[in-house]
Amino acid sequence: MQPIKPGQLKVRIGLDFDNTIVSYDELFYKVAIEKSLIPANLAHSKLAVRNYLHKTGNENAWTEMQGYVYGTRMCSAVAYPGVIEFLKFARNKGIVLTIMSHKTKHPFLGPKYDLHAAAKEWVGSYLVEGAKPLIEPDQVFFEVTKEE
Repeated sequence: MQPIKPGQLKVRIGLDFDNTIVSYDELFYKVAIEKSLIPANLAHSKLAVRNYLHKTGNENAWTEMQGYVYGTRMCSAVAYPGVIEFLKFARNKGIVLTIMSHKTKHPFLGPKYDLHAAAKEWVGSYLVEGAKPLIEPDQVFFEVTKEE
């Protein structure tokens, strides 16, 4: 067996998008406050907002808010701490980075935002260093089903 020489082997890392690269905790809290759906003293987390709305019988408000956050408000979402630094490190080491994520094309309730386009726009705006993408656009895949 021949030893692997430097540069022969390409390492590829596939990342999920929602709640792995992108944190929505503060954004869901902020939107829920704006829409007067939760008390101000609720924890600033997506999970706390979801649980509160389910507990109070506001499942439809939760579902519609998801479409709004992942669509129109996607530009206000932030990357988790350390993600950008990791992507820069990996890219500089020659690691091929890919986003593979399950995401419906449109929300189940409310306006028909294009959730794939909103996510790709976020990637193009936030996952960059200068003018250079940290993940090449042809390596970003949003699939409608989990099987895909």
